Amino acid sequence: MVNYEEISYKKYGKCIKIDNGKIELIITLDIGPRVIRFSEIGGENVFFEDEELRINHDDKKALYAEKLGEEYGTWAIIGGHRLWASPEAIPRTCFVNARSDYEKIENGIRIKTPVQPWSDLRPEMDIIISGENTVKAIHRLENCGAWPIEFAPWTVTVMAQGGTEIIPQPKRRAGLLENRHIALWDYTDMGDERVTWGTNYIKLRQNPAAKTAFKLGIDSEHGFAMYFNSGNLFVKKFDIVENGSYPDGGMSFESYTNGNFLEIESLGEIKKVDSGEISEHTEYWSLYGGVDLPETDADIDEAVKKYIK
Repeated sequence: MVNYEEISYKKYGKCIKIDNGKIELIITLDIGPRVIRFSEIGGENVFFEDEELRINHDDKKALYAEKLGEEYGTWAIIGGHRLWASPEAIPRTCFVNARSDYEKIENGIRIKTPVQPWSDLRPEMDIIISGENTVKAIHRLENCGAWPIEFAPWTVTVMAQGGTEIIPQPKRRAGLLENRHIALWDYTDMGDERVTWGTNYIKLRQNPAAKTAFKLGIDSEHGFAMYFNSGNLFVKKFDIVENGSYPDGGMSFESYTNGNFLEIESLGEIKKVDSGEISEHTEYWSLYGGVDLPETDADIDEAVKKYIK
């Protein structure tokens, strides 16, 4: 059974909390839509929270920002899990923090947000507790404009400081041809100490002392990533289309980190969406307590067998 409660949470204003007695989620309504908290009942939030709303985009990105009232000011990262559109372009794909409505659905809620300025896209998320420690997140972007728009759903999960992300390397057989593609951004240093380019896995560590950002993308074959932090394991699984068309040079998965947080990002296919049509992308989140960071590839293999279901 899923429990529902409207609450005021920290400085985020009106929120809706749902739980099943094992895990809980808090979704912002005044500055949403986003899932700001995901944890075991009474446990540590695995998502990053910018409670003071201090992390803003630079001045160039702030040019588009919609005022939400004196207490919020311009757009801030806020944290948690959010839905955007790719490929990134400011201001078109950087969605404002809008007030949202919700309705109860079976074992969860549906978050509805007004049409976004600049893009004419309307975001919607179904957050469903689908198991004892598992959440199904369905993301929709409706084209409310007058003509087709080409974009991909882009889901960004902002993780708390201090953890380590493990990303499986593509292993598909390709003979004499390449079997994976990796995208790097202009600020990415391949020699950065936070990343380990392993044989079977890429490890990316969040370092609170870091002064620079790091981002990578891959054409994911396995459709999951894991984040180990403070004895908790967060698993993000996502639907992928083999040989599908994806943004940023074919990337179905991306990850970004700086000194404040680490983002685990999955993407839907990029395609032209007609006026009135919807592009949809689904993820599954799982949370496990009492799990230590595996050290070797063999240890990671065992964790994958145990937790990737």
